[in-house]
Amino acid sequence: MHSFSKDPKQVFLDATTKGYGRVRFQQGKPLLDRELNLLGDLAHPARIAEPYIGSGVPAGSDGFAINNLNVAGGDFTIGAGRCLVNGNEVVLGANTTYKTQPNKGKVTVFPATPFGVYLHIFPTEFTDVEDADLKNAGDVGFVTALREKTDWEVLTSVAVPSEANHYQLATIDPVAKTIADNRRKELTVASLRDEISAARGTAAKLSDRLDASLAPDGGIKANTITNAQLANDSITTNKLIDGSVIGQKVAVRGINEVNLANSGVSKRTIQDGAVSLVKLGLTLVANDVQLAVPAATANVPGEATVTLQTVDEHAFYLISVRQISPRPQSPNPLGLAVNWVHRILTVKGPGLGSPYSHQHQVVVQNPTGTPITVACKAFRIADT
Repeated sequence: MHSFSKDPKQVFLDATTKGYGRVRFQQGKPLLDRELNLLGDLAHPARIAEPYIGSGVPAGSDGFAINNLNVAGGDFTIGAGRCLVNGNEVVLGANTTYKTQPNKGKVTVFPATPFGVYLHIFPTEFTDVEDADLKNAGDVGFVTALREKTDWEVLTSVAVPSEANHYQLATIDPVAKTIADNRRKELTVASLRDEISAARGTAAKLSDRLDASLAPDGGIKANTITNAQLANDSITTNKLIDGSVIGQKVAVRGINEVNLANSGVSKRTIQDGAVSLVKLGLTLVANDVQLAVPAATANVPGEATVTLQTVDEHAFYLISVRQISPRPQSPNPLGLAVNWVHRILTVKGPGLGSPYSHQHQVVVQNPTGTPITVACKAFRIADT
């Protein structure tokens, strides 16, 4: 510490603790160094910038940008420009590097895990040894006052420094070899004003615009978003993130099988016997028609046919065939069962230019050596 009647930092702390904001000199009284130093400290821009503006890079500057990472060489570049840290401005006139910066006292090997890059500021006093102009050679010929400069160094650390005179510039991942910029940019009142004006829109105040749709707790007010404000097809497949709508995110009354109304169509909600032949919209086309089917001859099954309909369109049928007689007294040998098929014949009416039609038939085949009698019942299923 140089020759001061009292430590300037302590004098400043005592004055601000007591709420003093100015120094008033009186006529005919001696000037004390501690009062002159206090005057300078009270008037210093850092006193306001520190608590009310914060730390960051001003508009028009890209000061102390961290780029060109060289993990193997343990180095990176530090961009020229300005930066405000804890109310104190530091200036870098030309680009430098981590290893070649002016103050290298804390330059170390990079940590193996992700780490922060910090700008550390500290005061440095200058005397006539560093600056000959302080000797006042043109008049009094000796040093009357010292100078204090805000000096800086860039350091790396895995732990976050707790002191206010450290500002994080970036985060480096040495494994991925990436740099994440942590600086606050555009640190000017003018840019803040522009953003507030843009956010306010046509409202008189920003709060007026926010109050129109947001409750005091930040939630959206009731009836703010209505059907008229939702665009058609606003929620589409390509806008839904994969896996975004999952069971845990569906509300108690969300759409799932259990929450479908009782009138909904699901396996659970269909009552026993609810889907009957009557409700299928069937048309009876063969009402228990009995057919005498001759026995097989020379290994050729006997056949009997019943025609269901003759139409020239798609048709769907529900067909049932049952054997009436004779009823077997013991199990038939394998392959002696009664067979039937749905056969379609293409037919043409009489006369030139007559339309073609499809004749739907049920053909019953008897592979046994005994004549049989069967009954056929068929319905046409509505296809609309």
